[in-house]
Amino acid sequence: GSTRPLSFERAPGLSILVMEDFRGIDLRVFARRNQMALDSFFTLALGIVSGLSEIHDAMLIHQDIKPPNILVSPDDLRVQIIDFSIATKLTRREPSLRDIQHLKGTPAYIAPEQTGAMNRSLDYRCDLYSLGATFYYMLTGRPPFRRKGLWDYVRAHIAETPVTLS
Repeated sequence: GSTRPLSFERAPGLSILVMEDFRGIDLRVFARRNQMALDSFFTLALGIVSGLSEIHDAMLIHQDIKPPNILVSPDDLRVQIIDFSIATKLTRREPSLRDIQHLKGTPAYIAPEQTGAMNRSLDYRCDLYSLGATFYYMLTGRPPFRRKGLWDYVRAHIAETPVTLS
């Protein structure tokens, strides 16, 4: 499976991304049903990295890489990245602290730059941070941090180190 869309269409005030009907299950469900052996992890990781590379080659930042947005075909371990609802074209955009109340992305997997709490522009590295958090989930069954509130997640991503996998 490829992350490459079949077509991209525009209508007045609307953009439509048409993708293959993949019929996979989300990575979170797949991980719960299957013990993640290292060979499966590396097969899936390679597919996810390849898909994310296609997204970045198209000059897009996904902004919400997380297990539910990655579909897996249990039969052959093909993957597809989905949910481009908050994706953006790669431009230099400076987030601000006021953006925190309208945060785009999922707090458990969000890159510190996306929170607006850092003086950094958004670029493809935000997706790579979220990808690392997703890989952590794949290997442990949980995100790198478990917090209750949005600000607690922001602080954790900026100032804490997750429990090591060893």
